[in-house]
Amino acid sequence: MPYTIEPLAIIESSSRVNGLAFSVDEKGFAIIGIDGTINFYNESGVLHKQTAISGRATHLNSSPEGGYVVGSVEENVHYFSPSGELLWEYEIPGGVEDLAVMRGLCVCLSGAGEVFLIESSGNLRRQLSNTGCIAIFVAANSGSIALLLDDARVRVIDQRGNTSYERHSRCDKGEHITACIFDNSGNLILAREAVGMVAQNEDEVEVEWWNPLGQMLGKAGLRSRCTALCDGKNGLVAGTSEGRVFSIQMGNTSLELWKFEYAITSIAAVGDELLVGSWFYLHRIKTNVADSAISTSRHSNDWDIHEIRRQKEIGLSEDESREAIWQIEHSGIIEYVAINDTGTKLLLAGEDRNDYTVDEPSLLFDLNSEISWCEELPDEEDSWITEIPPEMQEKVSSDAGTYDAESTSSDDFTGLLTEEEQAKFAGNSQYSNSQDSRDDLLSALMNDDEEGEIIGGNEEPTLLATSDEELMANLSEDVESAQLAPYADAGEEQMLVAEDGEVTTALLDGSTTFNPHERVVEWAWRDDRGRVIGTQSKIRVKLPLGRHRFELSVLDDEGVWTTDTTFIIVE
Repeated sequence: MPYTIEPLAIIESSSRVNGLAFSVDEKGFAIIGIDGTINFYNESGVLHKQTAISGRATHLNSSPEGGYVVGSVEENVHYFSPSGELLWEYEIPGGVEDLAVMRGLCVCLSGAGEVFLIESSGNLRRQLSNTGCIAIFVAANSGSIALLLDDARVRVIDQRGNTSYERHSRCDKGEHITACIFDNSGNLILAREAVGMVAQNEDEVEVEWWNPLGQMLGKAGLRSRCTALCDGKNGLVAGTSEGRVFSIQMGNTSLELWKFEYAITSIAAVGDELLVGSWFYLHRIKTNVADSAISTSRHSNDWDIHEIRRQKEIGLSEDESREAIWQIEHSGIIEYVAINDTGTKLLLAGEDRNDYTVDEPSLLFDLNSEISWCEELPDEEDSWITEIPPEMQEKVSSDAGTYDAESTSSDDFTGLLTEEEQAKFAGNSQYSNSQDSRDDLLSALMNDDEEGEIIGGNEEPTLLATSDEELMANLSEDVESAQLAPYADAGEEQMLVAEDGEVTTALLDGSTTFNPHERVVEWAWRDDRGRVIGTQSKIRVKLPLGRHRFELSVLDDEGVWTTDTTFIIVE
């Protein structure tokens, strides 16, 4: 395991962490939980205030004006002071689906697909309806706002809500925007993935640059799906689902900086270095290896050859992996990473996706703290070795022989036996190695065959192989005995229109659950707060405007649960 740094504070949570952010004055930070709790801490990680909002708190942003903006997926947008006082609240019909903050403005996407431009004072500046928006990205410097639409279009608007330009999908269908940011110059940078056919001069995965006038400046291809983008000090950096980190330039050139074992989930720049989140780990890596590396093109047929040459030029063997400056391991998969404006403090949170464990804590780090070497602990699977009492360890060590792979032949394994076992083996070997003993053994086997014939008389001998009919019958019995296990199916997503403009009734239908042998013994429908709302395969629910999530769990006769999720959108 590489070098690491120790946390300044380990902050336990009463519910799953759904967001964290530093205050602009860097005198504290806030953490929100899925149960609606909001905890406010000082710069050392000491809790000084706790409050709560109605519904699930799912979005937390630090405001340039000095406070925190919090969104609830079922309720409204809330603005808190750095000390934790609620300054204002704005009602969002359908709840908050996405939230972004820039100077003087809060941009909110509702569950009904509407975009709200709310001023820092809490007044509505403009409301955009029927946008088809599914995500929001903002440019802190230029004031531009990017609306990612459900058909892979990207609409860029100004702070008044007026459209500046629109980037259209380059495929008729099957195109997805997988990452999107604004760079320091106000250019829009996005990563697209085409699932269907693409033109001959295009890649399935590409990164595009668009200037504020709506002109595409260039593009570059990647080998796999882009999962993270970062505008670093030395240029654009991209992370992929293969665990690779690239430095990308316009003109279809990309340079691999690093390779990790798991997909990249986040990238953040700290000076000339990068903080890269992957699986349960956050790595701090250098980017100056690019000075002696070889740029490679996506269309080059010699990609792997170039990569080997590049590794050799920077002093790496073909199978040698580079070490990070340090590495942090979290008990949960890295989901939330926050860095203060001066780049001195780090907040980290994640979830291990295990319903049977407690919620993972958040970690506070000083990025300038001393680096230490962390000794690798033994695997949990081997922990039983340390539990053997000392007296038993001595006995095992004295009784057991030592195996030498160099000097021991394939037939000689006596070194693994105790003295008593070796004596028995030696006696058996003397008997079994003699020619007479082998002849006697063959004679005994022949006599057994003759006796079998005498006992059988004139009857036909019983064959081990049965007829085709018997074989198929046996196979059918085996298939019937090994009945297929059921698995839950919550049904397709639904889009409904409110009957009276406010609420509507929807049917949750789990009858398509795979259950060929009628093995389901229990049904459980849960809402997005985890409450059980029904125990039958079909139930009716009354829903307000917004996007609602439901979960169906089924229990089979062996005590195994399976779960499926569906969504209902009410407009």
